[in-house]
Amino acid sequence: EINTHKKDLAIILIDSVETHKAEMTFLMAESIILKAKKLADEYYYVNEMLSDLYIEKGDELANKGNYSKAYIYYNKAQKTYSDSYVKLIEKYYGLTENLIQQASNASNRGNYSLAIESLNFAIDISPEKKNELNPVIDELYSKLSLEESIMIKKTIGDIVSNKKEEIENSKNKKILLGMSSNEVETLIGLPNIK
Repeated sequence: EINTHKKDLAIILIDSVETHKAEMTFLMAESIILKAKKLADEYYYVNEMLSDLYIEKGDELANKGNYSKAYIYYNKAQKTYSDSYVKLIEKYYGLTENLIQQASNASNRGNYSLAIESLNFAIDISPEKKNELNPVIDELYSKLSLEESIMIKKTIGDIVSNKKEEIENSKNKKILLGMSSNEVETLIGLPNIK
């Protein structure tokens, strides 16, 4: 009889969330459903409602482009109520496609590291895409290596030119390692040998 009463209280809590969900924050709704879960943990309806709440939160995050947090909430939904996997198949597929699109956009902007990260995450969600996406990831790594080496060379070139400019503008003429004989001669003149 106590268990029946607990189950009835859990149903009342769940119904209050359903009735007033529009007026509640996610955390308020989650808190109430978790209280219902404590009362009737084995009751599938409580777990299903909590799972649905996590799916809704995941959808909201996915729509905002926060795919990693959406994935976290989808996983919470599946752990809470394993039968929710049927609902989540489409969600996981959508996340994977969005991540592939995000990678394409990042690659087009030259942000190869974000593209690689997005594609690796897509493979984590949908391992069956591994054979399709791995060659793309390899190509992005080669572009990233080329891009990094170009950036490093540019940075070194900027440092050298800044140092040269600093030396040319300095009253204190200094000979530096790596200077050509012409640069040394221009800087301090020919040696005075008698």
